[in-house]
Amino acid sequence: MKNKSSSRQKRRHLISLIVSLAISTTPALGQEEQLGKYYQQLIETYQTELQENRKKGPEGRAEEIDILRNAGTAYQYLNQPQKALELHEQALTVARQIKDRGREIGIVQNMATAHSKLGDDNGINFLNRQLNEMEKAGDKESQEIILNILIPAYLMTGDYFRSFDAAKKQYLLAIEFKKPESENTALIMIISSCMATENYNQAIDYSQKLLTLGEKQQNQITKRTALYYLNNLYRLVGEPEKALEISQQLIQLAQAKNDPQEEWLAWQYLGLNHTEAGNSEKAIKAFEKALEISTKTNNTFAQAENLKNLSLVYSYLENYPKATELQNQSFALYQKYDNKQQAIFHQSSLLNAAQIYLRTKQFSQAETELKKALEIGEIVKEQNLKNLQLSSLSVDDWQIFISSSNSAIYKDLQQALIGQNKIEEALEIAEKARGRAIVNLLAKRLLTQTANEVEKQQLIAANVKAPNLAEIREIARKNKTTLVQYSVIYENNDFNSPVRFSTNKTKEKELYVWVIKPTGEIAFRQVDLSQLRGGEKRGVNKKSPLEGLVNNSRQSIGIRGNTIETNPKNQPTPATENEKMQQLYKLLIEPIAEFLPKNPEERVTFIPQDGLFLVPFAALKDSTGKYLIEKHTILTAPSIQVIELASQQRKQNQNTTNDILIVGNPTMPSIRYDLESQPQALSPLPGAEKEAQEIAALLNTQALIGSQATETVITEKMPNSRIIHLATHGLLDEMVGFQSSLAFTPTDKADGLLTTREILNLKLNADLVVLSACDTGRGSINGDGVVGLSRSFIGAGVQSVIVSLWAVPDSPTAVLMTEFYRQLEQTKDKAKALRQAMLKTKEKYPLPKDWAGFTLIGEAE
Repeated sequence: MKNKSSSRQKRRHLISLIVSLAISTTPALGQEEQLGKYYQQLIETYQTELQENRKKGPEGRAEEIDILRNAGTAYQYLNQPQKALELHEQALTVARQIKDRGREIGIVQNMATAHSKLGDDNGINFLNRQLNEMEKAGDKESQEIILNILIPAYLMTGDYFRSFDAAKKQYLLAIEFKKPESENTALIMIISSCMATENYNQAIDYSQKLLTLGEKQQNQITKRTALYYLNNLYRLVGEPEKALEISQQLIQLAQAKNDPQEEWLAWQYLGLNHTEAGNSEKAIKAFEKALEISTKTNNTFAQAENLKNLSLVYSYLENYPKATELQNQSFALYQKYDNKQQAIFHQSSLLNAAQIYLRTKQFSQAETELKKALEIGEIVKEQNLKNLQLSSLSVDDWQIFISSSNSAIYKDLQQALIGQNKIEEALEIAEKARGRAIVNLLAKRLLTQTANEVEKQQLIAANVKAPNLAEIREIARKNKTTLVQYSVIYENNDFNSPVRFSTNKTKEKELYVWVIKPTGEIAFRQVDLSQLRGGEKRGVNKKSPLEGLVNNSRQSIGIRGNTIETNPKNQPTPATENEKMQQLYKLLIEPIAEFLPKNPEERVTFIPQDGLFLVPFAALKDSTGKYLIEKHTILTAPSIQVIELASQQRKQNQNTTNDILIVGNPTMPSIRYDLESQPQALSPLPGAEKEAQEIAALLNTQALIGSQATETVITEKMPNSRIIHLATHGLLDEMVGFQSSLAFTPTDKADGLLTTREILNLKLNADLVVLSACDTGRGSINGDGVVGLSRSFIGAGVQSVIVSLWAVPDSPTAVLMTEFYRQLEQTKDKAKALRQAMLKTKEKYPLPKDWAGFTLIGEAE
């Protein structure tokens, strides 16, 4: 399971793909009330219609399918997935009996969606069962139907190896059935899988194959699709000149067809490619040509888009009067689309205006535009939430997507507020900007069993609402901790705009830091990041300066990507470690050091953001060479509100057992490392086995070792365990986070990889989960924090999680964990116990890579 670091651009592309796949079957915005009435009427009348239709005999079979399917969809929309499945199952049986493949496609899609609402992630288990049944029956046409639905489901959950395999199988079936359109679809899915796994050369090869296929079929749509893929791929790999060639081909293709809409789009792409290549004047000419075409064809929306793009180019050139003029023209045209479906474009225009105001230091005007944009975002979010029942996209998926989309807006709003010296209001916005999806999960878990639907929604709304200033102070006081909230502010927020200049890449401008003491005192510091230079070159991606510093700091203590450096020639030196860790300390700690507690026993909770989630705070060094863990008791959290909700969860949990689950060195499952490889078994962890046995003896229990540690047994025991300690391999998914997993012994019923989504479906009551595995604190970093294992355990009901920030070494980890439990028996305070364990391990293993790799998330007590 090869997971590399990725650029924001690629992650943005994939998130957009995921959401577009997931919501492609949802109804249009603004129709919720009408749909609700329509579906309710269907439920009330379908049985009568069914009885009447069955009197027709064989002639009424197709209509019978429609009645059953429509009623099932109605139950689905009204959040009754089990009833929906019963009706869809009946409809599917009839469709297969009469070999109505067209209707079968829709029914299988509906069933997968209904299964996803019952905890089967995107209906994948259901679809796999269906595929196996059809393979046994030799029904290749139904196999093709199921694969067509299964492949997007794999893509949406980040299971890219399986999406690649399934798409290749779909491609072969399409060739066998001589279905050109299915061939094209399969190739597009293969290309998407290649892009997701950073196999760009393969993606380009398959795109060329798609182009050849389009030419052979004389299918202009397929040719254009292939060219657009090649255009995006060449931009993605940093070859804008090749992308420019593709744009010219697209223009020629559109002109030959005499299609103004296609020609407009092609000129748009040419303009975007010129911005990527840094050719501002050529970009302006291309966008002006596109504007000319859209004006001639009275395409108001296209005109608005062109004017917005031109405004962005002039803004980049710092011609703000011209940029403002064009922006105002664009907004006036967007306003003609005064309906809910165009709300997102109104928002885009407002954000563009806000960027201009920020760059010209008109902070009050920027604040106004940004708040309007957020209001529109809330409307769009609520509208889509009502329609999610007809999509396999879960509420959590949608909340994560919204958090990612809104992250840049909230950061710019903080800039506007700080520019007006509204420091405390900016803190409230900084808190509102993060962890909204995980907050929503926790709020739902806090509902009482007896609450009716209205009461539930009221309780969720009360808990989800971001804390105000007084509530933030109260959280610090109740938890006896000094809160340190970071916000990373960027120079060039593009708000997912396609206009990106190669010479004007997004980079960090400032760091905002708020310190909230248990006494209620609030301090604020601004740290200038503009002097940070460079970053780290890695493949086709380039880290931003702050991300580069964090990464270089990790490397300075022996961390190489997802591994620990074991080659003695490349071991870190005290000089490099001191330099990097002190540089990071100077940025993150020194500006606020005077506000931190002097007593090392008092808690400090860091709330990081973006790349700061990877900072080993315990290992940061001051100018005297003293580590931060020697001065403070450290915790971390995705947001301030999560701390409060975890505290409420502790009070509500009714875990009456004292069961302890200890797992060490399971018989490892096999995984793949790239698209074309065969699965290989993960290496055994003898140190993890020893660790588990020592901890089990200390806690007077038995550890599950080797073949005993099956995924099935472990997931059965987890809900009744007060402490869960898992010493095994952790697998990292940095793209979307959904495939981050823990390795256990596989069985016939489980593959041995417990993913983040599977964990979220568990109902846990544990006081503490310790993930003594590699990279368990990492994942996909976005507006909701780290979408990975730690988030899933907290969302599933666990009060505190200890996770790792890198591939921790076996022997030192065994020492640290054993000492942690010894300390915990004495202090009952998890943060203090972890601190003492780190200090004790440091005596035997002085290198930070051996003792600083873990962090505590959640409650200390």
